[in-house]
Amino acid sequence: MKLVLAFFLAFTLPVSAADSYTIQLHRPSKPGAQFRVDLDGRMKTESKQQSGDVESGDSEQWQARLKGTVKIIKVNEVGNPTELRITVDSFQLTEGKFTEEVVEKGGVLRARRVKDETEYEYLDVESGLGVPVREGNLQDALKLLFSLGGKSTDDKIFGTAQKQKVGSTWKIDPKSVAASAKEDKVVIDPKNVTGEMKITRAVKVAGKDCLEMNGQFKVTGVKPPQRFPRNLRVVKSEMTGKFFTQLPVDLKAPRLHSRSEMNMEMEVNGPGGLRVSMRRASTLISKTTPLPAKP
Repeated sequence: MKLVLAFFLAFTLPVSAADSYTIQLHRPSKPGAQFRVDLDGRMKTESKQQSGDVESGDSEQWQARLKGTVKIIKVNEVGNPTELRITVDSFQLTEGKFTEEVVEKGGVLRARRVKDETEYEYLDVESGLGVPVREGNLQDALKLLFSLGGKSTDDKIFGTAQKQKVGSTWKIDPKSVAASAKEDKVVIDPKNVTGEMKITRAVKVAGKDCLEMNGQFKVTGVKPPQRFPRNLRVVKSEMTGKFFTQLPVDLKAPRLHSRSEMNMEMEVNGPGGLRVSMRRASTLISKTTPLPAKP
């Protein structure tokens, strides 16, 4: 699910509460389009284990901040990008108390969909050759900042075919949530999905008339792609999400600023009183500015 948010200087528009708007969350990308981006991604993972009177736990967190220019190279049939080129102004990765510039200024990264996986590479522009980004927090950060491909769109999951007014709410589509999760090999029963969207107000962002929207969802009984040994029993598997965006009223304009928060919690019981709990929380804040098309 291509969920994203951000905060920007906003002014309330002199608009009547009776005005109705066409809701189009998905703005199809076009090859050659370029954007200035300011991205902030954060991930925190916690685990606890108890066996009898013995308890142990672990925690890991990181933050990735990237500023630069993104160029759309290829898209799929629904307009979701399948290949991007990212020219870096700055790319910092913070782990604990340490912050490192992981890609030098002017460096170029390539993200592209290959079969059912997304590959991330350091790109030599002249030769077109790429060197894979190794597994680890840097690759995980790129996965959070740049999600490619997929046939699901935010309109299928969070949208509505009916025009809406400021203050209106509508339910998300459980079947589309399940279909989107399936693309990531996660099994969800639509009966276990709840959530809704709301237009909170009309605002002006960077000179554009926008709708400010919030959404949330909850899914229980999530079946992750990994398989557990038979002697372990999953007693809780829950996913929640929050979404905020400032969406241009002009349906041809790309989404400018957004924020998404995702949380996954799982509890597993095993023999001998073994209890394991895991929690992963991610946040992505995105500020995007379209660049003029080059002749």
